Amino acid sequence: MNKIRRKKADAIELDECDKPIIKGLKKIERKIKLYKVFSGIIIISTFLLFIFGIWWVKNLSYAYKFNGESINFSYNDMIFMKKNNVYYLSYGKNNIKNPNIKLEDITSVTLKCNDRLIVSSSNFLQGMQKENKGYDEFFPKEVVKNLDKWKLEITYKTDNKEFTDIVELKKSKL
Repeated sequence: MNKIRRKKADAIELDECDKPIIKGLKKIERKIKLYKVFSGIIIISTFLLFIFGIWWVKNLSYAYKFNGESINFSYNDMIFMKKNNVYYLSYGKNNIKNPNIKLEDITSVTLKCNDRLIVSSSNFLQGMQKENKGYDEFFPKEVVKNLDKWKLEITYKTDNKEFTDIVELKKSKL
């Protein structure tokens, strides 16, 4: 049996009338290769930009300042911040506006988002909370996404009766 060998395109003898056709086909082949290379570069660049955009949004830092008032209390300068995928909450200053209420009369102070408890104490909140994003003990997604629904519930006793004041916290971007 004889082996069939393929000849290279350059080794094939062509008529003079076939040469322009071959040149035209080679030009088309080069254009197709260039189109494929540029398309690949554009697709890869778009994909990388998309991935970078997602990373940038996830690592975005922000800070908000909270202030609020009720009939008997005012609350100022609480700061909530997200930086490097860590949430920080620095408690603000409390002021008792009603002279009949004393600091000893306060039985509990609760920070809530809607009805979800964030933190509670038997007196005014002080100090700072820190939590890594995703840990979700203090700051799960529902709490972080609803910053305009944060409120402070202050329970106090006067004349042997227990009352609760709700201080609606208003946020402002820092």
